Amino acid sequence: DSILFCLESIKANSYIVKCVLDSFSHYQLIHFFHDSIYSTVKSIVCELSEGLTVSNEYSDFITGFYTHAFANLLLDWINRDMKEDNETVIIYVRTMMQGTLKAALERADQLRI
Repeated sequence: DSILFCLESIKANSYIVKCVLDSFSHYQLIHFFHDSIYSTVKSIVCELSEGLTVSNEYSDFITGFYTHAFANLLLDWINRDMKEDNETVIIYVRTMMQGTLKAALERADQLRI
C-alpha cells in the first residue's frame, strides 16, 4: 500500500517531480527517497523476520540495501517517464522482495548473523 501511494503521488505530480529531477543531483534525490522509503522497508523486514533470529546489524544492513535499491528503481522509473503502470511495478517489487528478502533473512537465521 505504501508503494502504491508513493507511485500514485509521483504520477499525480509528475510535472513537479520532473522539475525537481532537473534541479537536484542524483545523490540528493536518492537521499530524499531513502528517507521516505526506509521506514516502509524496515517494517517489511521486521514482518518477514518474525520467528527468526536475525541480528539488528543485519536487519539494518538488509533494510538499507533494499531501500537503496527501491530508491534507484523509483528514479529509473521516473526517468523512463513512468511508462510502466503502478500495478506492474508493485508486482515486480513485491515478487522480488518477498522471495529474495525472505530467503536472505532465513539464511541469516541459519547462520546466526
